Amino acid sequence: MHYFTYKNSELFAEDVSVRDIVNRAGTPLYIYSHKTITRHLDAYMDAFNSHPNTICYAVKANPNPALLRIIAKKGG
Repeated sequence: MHYFTYKNSELFAEDVSVRDIVNRAGTPLYIYSHKTITRHLDAYMDAFNSHPNTICYAVKANPNPALLRIIAKKGG
């Protein structure tokens, strides 16, 4: 499932208009989908679930505190 979709030619991120986000936050900006991140983490974790593993995230790749909280909450 994709959480970035077009509705009547307008882009939405998880049912929130990207235009509204831009009007509130300005540009440039990054827009993350909590649902997409957790879905990808779940798929990654499920793929290795049958083997002993440790999932490590490269914080230097993206030190965004909100993203780090999502990953930590999921056990990554």
